[in-house]
Amino acid sequence: MRSIVLLNRQSGDENYHLLVQKIVLDKYLIDQPHTLVQLNGFQVEQFYTIPHALLYDLQKIKHEPLDCLLIYSVESIQRFVSIYPEKWLMICTYFQDIKTITGPQFHTATKALRHSL
Repeated sequence: MRSIVLLNRQSGDENYHLLVQKIVLDKYLIDQPHTLVQLNGFQVEQFYTIPHALLYDLQKIKHEPLDCLLIYSVESIQRFVSIYPEKWLMICTYFQDIKTITGPQFHTATKALRHSL
């Protein structure tokens, strides 16, 4: 599966939270057949921490939808979804599935969000 990872930097101890998310992600990827896609050749890490940057790179690259967007948890992306619902929906259109690493798949919540708009 061709996938992209979106992690959440939190204010305060952001390095600690990011490190925990990265460890959980690495553990998840050992067991799952995901190939991480790097959209931007200048990108240092294999994951995104800024949803706006992810959307920008997705819009620049014209290709078929990717298989999966991996996020740490629904809570980690909830603030972005509530502030920028239209941008979240645009991000969702680039992926066939959205999975949380620490919980159930997020695609049902994404469908509910689409119907609420």
